[in-house]
Amino acid sequence: STLFPYTTLFRSVTAESLQGMADWLNARQRAVDDAKRRIPHRRVQVYHYTEVNHVSNISMAGRPSLTNSVLPRTNVDFVSYSTYDSLDDIPHKLPRALDYIEGKLPPKPGIEGKRVFIGEYGFAAHTYPEAERDGRSRQVMRIGLEWGCPFVLSWAMYNNEFSNGVENGYWLIDDHGVKQPVWHTLAEFYREARRFVADCQRRTGRLPSDADFRRVALNWLH
Repeated sequence: STLFPYTTLFRSVTAESLQGMADWLNARQRAVDDAKRRIPHRRVQVYHYTEVNHVSNISMAGRPSLTNSVLPRTNVDFVSYSTYDSLDDIPHKLPRALDYIEGKLPPKPGIEGKRVFIGEYGFAAHTYPEAERDGRSRQVMRIGLEWGCPFVLSWAMYNNEFSNGVENGYWLIDDHGVKQPVWHTLAEFYREARRFVADCQRRTGRLPSDADFRRVALNWLH
């Protein structure tokens, strides 16, 4: 993905380095595809993805990045978006960034639906009260579901960042072992999801469609 500092990035990006990154991702994708063809398997799937970041403030400004300079040359299955550059204006920036990334992906036969997922989002406890962290997290989840993301992944279970010796608090469980509101939101989401899927199988003999699950899941997050 895009590297810091920006000035160093722009000076160091060359046509050769961009092509090298594309070649590396395509080699990894070929390895996954070859393995899937050669090894008999059923009821399991393996996919390959890469991750991008700084989409709203770098890629969409037309500057060199993995999103706009490498993805169009690749054949990756999925793309993970580390969303922090879009979290200052979630309702507007986040869906636009997801659209932008998806628009850079060449078509991939055999994979239905959107191929960009939210691989990382989170809000620091030293910046936002826990109730607001939960509300903002729900907003990200709703937008990701509405847009069609196959995954929306929170960062992180426990904090892993410090500023001047103070924990930033990107956590679901804090440094005293206390489960925070967003932890309970996710736990309840999974309980309801399992209940809904089991009920659907009992009534219809099949799993719910993505559209059906998405519709019900959005109600849980309001």
